[in-house]
Amino acid sequence: TPAQVLAGSPELCPQASQPNLAGLPPVRVNEDGIPIEAVLIFYEPVDWSAELQVIVDALKGGCPLGSGTCGVGEQAVTVYASNPDFLWQAAYAVPRFGQGAFLECLSALWRRVSGGGALQV
Repeated sequence: TPAQVLAGSPELCPQASQPNLAGLPPVRVNEDGIPIEAVLIFYEPVDWSAELQVIVDALKGGCPLGSGTCGVGEQAVTVYASNPDFLWQAAYAVPRFGQGAFLECLSALWRRVSGGGALQV
């Protein structure tokens, strides 16, 4: 999970808050030698900045993570998302941003760092 990556490699996103690992072990992405093969998004994250940074780094690939040299718009990993809802109704009177809004942000960041490529989800 991004929380495991941030706990094991806090230098990836120094402004991130201390992640809640829920009993999972930290992952040192630049030392364990296990490549990230896909990004699975099952929920809209609490700390969008940190999760967007980790996901964009995974999309770029490379070692250290994020240093990859893919072609324009070429992703190093596949992204899978479980829910495209832009808004959802919570207990608050006005709908809240959902996973679709997070994907829009991720798409905009990917377009910018990849030289104009569309995010493939």
